[in-house]
Amino acid sequence: MSTQDNLQYATHLYERLLEWLFIILPSVGIYYMLRFQDPALCVVAHTPHILVTSVASLLSAFMAYISYQSYCLARNRFLRYLTLGFLAFALCYEPHSFLTLWAEEDIRLFLIYGPVSRVVMNGLLLLGVWHYLRNSEPDTALPTKNYWLRWSAGLLALDGLIFWLVQQNIVSFNILRTSLEVLSVLMALLGCVLIVGTHRQRTFIMRISIVAMLYLLQGSLAFLSAKPWNHLWWYAHVITAIGFFLFSYIVLRAYHVAGDLSHVYSLDEMVLALRDSQEKLRLTNQELHAANEKLAIAHGEMEQMAMQDALIGINNRRGFFRAAEREIARIQRQGNDCAVLMLDIDYFKRVNDNYGHDIGDLVLKTYGSAVNKNLRPTDIFARMGGEEFVVMLPDTELPQAEEIAERIRRSIAKIAINVNGDLIHITVSIGVAAWKETENNSLRAMLACADARLYRAKAEGRNQVIGACADMCILPTEEA
Repeated sequence: MSTQDNLQYATHLYERLLEWLFIILPSVGIYYMLRFQDPALCVVAHTPHILVTSVASLLSAFMAYISYQSYCLARNRFLRYLTLGFLAFALCYEPHSFLTLWAEEDIRLFLIYGPVSRVVMNGLLLLGVWHYLRNSEPDTALPTKNYWLRWSAGLLALDGLIFWLVQQNIVSFNILRTSLEVLSVLMALLGCVLIVGTHRQRTFIMRISIVAMLYLLQGSLAFLSAKPWNHLWWYAHVITAIGFFLFSYIVLRAYHVAGDLSHVYSLDEMVLALRDSQEKLRLTNQELHAANEKLAIAHGEMEQMAMQDALIGINNRRGFFRAAEREIARIQRQGNDCAVLMLDIDYFKRVNDNYGHDIGDLVLKTYGSAVNKNLRPTDIFARMGGEEFVVMLPDTELPQAEEIAERIRRSIAKIAINVNGDLIHITVSIGVAAWKETENNSLRAMLACADARLYRAKAEGRNQVIGACADMCILPTEEA
């Protein structure tokens, strides 16, 4: 491992250590008070207790409302049970606050509603975690108003039942209180085991939930070990309040992201999500770049196909003019000369009529190959249409162009194509013109001059090269 990897590992290990130190901090305090403090030391303060517990009940009611609003936005089941948990704590904890006034007359009623509220809240939180881990899909429909009213009525009925049980001494108070605190501890512990067992503790929401549940668990342990009004008893309230505030934090974060718990991130998760997004963006850009390159290649191939004659594999009319215009621009800059040859296969129509178009295509391919053999790589050879062809000869003056044209003519005249025992001989007529001899020095004027000489060659008997400019174009009177 590299130094950077070792440093990353060490810092993450230290971060986890700090988290666990924060988690077990209440237990350290509990141990200290049990080991070094006299449990008989008490602070009996009714008014502060009423004030603190009343504020806790009001905050719980407020968080129940916020949880409900978040649940309505996202319909997340965890938020539904969080709403019920806060509602239960508010309704079951308020009697504990109210009965502070009669704490001296009946300590049992005063104490019993604390563990009742913790059991009910932890039980509902456990249900919420279980539903969230089992199926994170949102509820298909929101519960009706009667659903919430039934739960509220049931919680108030539970308050009445507890009051009746304590008053009637049906169950020993100490057994009932201890059982409730132990049940609260087990529910919180089971919630943590569920989260860790499903490997969902890495998400920010579930990590906070684990810490909150462990604080509620340690709060119940502190109440089990404490005596009313002693320091550990007050400290147990503080531990429970921290767990309560941690769950409140989850609800507030969920509310700010429209109830979507999957969008509640820690700083680490946001950094990792950002890096993941950047990596995906980089890969997408690479794919886009590769696709653009392929598109450019395909576009170039299509353009090339659009400028080529499919039969012979040379330039077509469009391709010729594009290449020729670039060449004309170059010779204008450099002051060089160039020439063009206009070629037409003699009596080609007879080949098609007598042997068919397939043989005609064979003749054209053979002809194109023979012409190409007499050209340089820089020359531009194109099929203008039918049996008419053109060649541009860069950096070539008229006498040289006439020599090349004559060489092509002789090469074509030697062609003999065997078709079922018949030999097909072809000839070609060629008109030659040079750039500098045209009056207005334009590509079209040069082509028109070469075309006129081609017609003269055909008119004078075909199978010849004409490079001397005639005063007028003589059109052939015989069949082309």
